[in-house]
Amino acid sequence: MFAHEEWKPGTPVLHDHTDLNSAPLTVDDIRGIAQLCAERRDKFGVAKVAIVVSRDLEFGLSRTWAAFVEDNWDVSANIFWSREEAITWLTA
Repeated sequence: MFAHEEWKPGTPVLHDHTDLNSAPLTVDDIRGIAQLCAERRDKFGVAKVAIVVSRDLEFGLSRTWAAFVEDNWDVSANIFWSREEAITWLTA
């Protein structure tokens, strides 16, 4: 994503995790993903990240990730059950 020629910090991001099976992930894995995001703080910039999920497991793990990363970057992150809600939030 960051290597894309049109990427710039502050670009809103939509992650579609509706087909994700996060069952194999541990809390340490989620903490590691949060750390990777924090390490890329400058690349994200002040932005919005919307995550769309379809199962309770991914919703809960996404909330856990958001809690781990929230104080370590300048992104506002939110988790949604529908793509339409996510897009509405991203473009507001």
